[in-house]
Formats: sequence, structure tokens, C-alpha cells
Amino acid sequence: ALALGSGLNTTLALLVKLQPDITPPRSRPGGSVATTRTAVALVAPPAAPTGNLACFVGFALGVAVHARAAGGGVWSVAVLSPILLLLRASGGAGLCSWLHPHRRYFAPCAAISAACAAYSAAAIGGIVRGAMLSRAPLLTSLWPLAMHAAMAALTAPSHVAFLRYLWTARPQSQLRTACLAPLCVLPLVASDVPAELLAGVAGVAYAIAQLLSTRWRWLEGLRRL
Repeated sequence: ALALGSGLNTTLALLVKLQPDITPPRSRPGGSVATTRTAVALVAPPAAPTGNLACFVGFALGVAVHARAAGGGVWSVAVLSPILLLLRASGGAGLCSWLHPHRRYFAPCAAISAACAAYSAAAIGGIVRGAMLSRAPLLTSLWPLAMHAAMAALTAPSHVAFLRYLWTARPQSQLRTACLAPLCVLPLVASDVPAELLAGVAGVAYAIAQLLSTRWRWLEGLRRL
């Protein structure tokens, strides 16, 4: 039932995504609709809010299906995050009124980053809970806690910088972005926690994507001179 619901909601979101934008009618002072050849801003179809809701539901049910079939895990969020690319701006005060064209990749990337943070926090909470239940000395848990905290601290700047770039579309310092990528390599070597491994992979990918995007925008600006 969960798989069927996920498939149906994702299909509905895809059908809404494929609908073309519409041209809003422009009225004359007398009330009649004016037909003009001047450029008019296109708006999303009326079904856009329904498609966005179906997209979120399909994504959530897909994660639930993976959790029941394969035990879940942070990688399921990464695999299913492309479903969120079916979101489209609904205009007004709708569910995705913030979704401007330059933010189309924000939702899937934010889902991956949020999942990494949540699973890392759960791992830290598990260590603390285990230490409290076993009544072991706190010093025996300091090293695992410090390791998990260090992995999160190393990968978080790359995630935050890339999400800020996707949200604002403002290029940041290329030197600073290049310095963030090596920090995300350490979790790939020193950690065996899936959330921290994914955070490291995503952090490196985010830094490279931001560098390439900034470079491409700079070259496009030179061509327009």
C-alpha cells in the first residue's frame, strides 16, 4: 500500500510538472480581456499546489517503503531526493511560493543535508543513551562523541555554504569554497557511520558543484560584455 501510494503521488506530481505555464488574462479598464503581444509573466497552472503536495507525500511514502523493505537509512533519502525536483513554484502564498527558478535544486539538497544531520544526531544520542543505561564512566564515551561531533563540524560548512548559494544565487569566494572540500574527505577515511559518509560525499560534491557553477556564471558574464 505504501509503494502504491508513493507511485501514484509521484506520478501525479510528474503530470502536474509537465503541464505548461499559463498566461494570465489582462483586463482592460472596461472589464474585457485584452489580447496584446507584449510580454506577460507566465504563472503556474492551478494544479501546481496539488502537485507539490503529491510530491511531498510521494517522497515521504517512498522513504517509508525503503525503511520497511531495506531497513531504511540515510541513503534512502539520497536515492529518493530527485523526486523533489518535481516541485514547481505555485505563486502567491502557496506551499512552494519560495521556489524560484534558481532554487529548483534546493529542496533535494536540503533533504540530503537534513537527513545527514538527523542521523548523525541520532548516532550521538545513541552513544549518550548507551552510556547512561550502562552507567559507564563518562570518559569512556568522550572519544566516540568527539569523533562524531568532529565529523559533523567538518562537513557542515560545505553543506551550509552550498544551500546558501542555491537559495540566494550569489557566488561566494572560490578560495573559501575550495578549502571546504578537503574538510569533507576526513569522514570518508575515519568514519564508518553511513550518515557521516554521505555527508562527506555530499560535501565534496557540493563544493565542486559550487565551484563549477560559479566559474560558468563568470564565463557567461564575460561573453555578454
